[in-house]
Amino acid sequence: MTLRPSVISRSSLRFMSKVLNAFSPDFSDLAPSEVIRRAERVEREWDFADCADTDVASPARFLNLRYGDGIFLCCRCSHENSLLHIQGPFPLRHLNCGQCDHILCGSCHSTEILTPASQADPSAASQRSDATDRLLRNCRVCPQCGLSHRTDARGDCALEICQCGCPVKLGSHYHIGSVEQWQRDPIASAQNLRDRRREELLDKAVKQHRRYGYIPS
Repeated sequence: MTLRPSVISRSSLRFMSKVLNAFSPDFSDLAPSEVIRRAERVEREWDFADCADTDVASPARFLNLRYGDGIFLCCRCSHENSLLHIQGPFPLRHLNCGQCDHILCGSCHSTEILTPASQADPSAASQRSDATDRLLRNCRVCPQCGLSHRTDARGDCALEICQCGCPVKLGSHYHIGSVEQWQRDPIASAQNLRDRRREELLDKAVKQHRRYGYIPS
């Protein structure tokens, strides 16, 4: 019996090329944790001089914020978790809450750097992709371990199985957006997330009250 070589489409080759261009070839045999440790950040570092609000009451808070590209607000415990966009196949590292270990889900809130793919602006996404040296600005988040995997716009990933054994395609699909608003005013961006969460919780409580006549515990 003669074995026929598998056929790889041009689109698949382009996709794999983009993924490989996102990190050093020397990283290919390393564990995800080591790839993440060695990877360089993608976005421009936050600069205090670029911030809209220079009259801050807590400079220490700004020192904490400056090292990230945004935050996600845990839906379980409301902890603010820093987000950092790095080069390579694991663009936002592990997306687990630093306080309760909850994995980022659809009920969590995040700044623009991590936007649900269904809510992303296609034209803006294309411009950002071209501006970052062909880096794919999409990812899936493993629902089992929280590791982020870089994907194309359709959510397809060169790696089919996460390190934990979970199929990558089962993860929620996100667009890696801009950091401009966050860097311009991180305090206001964080407050907007908290306000949105409070509004959604209040709306949920009102709906429960209307349905049950009381707010279930």
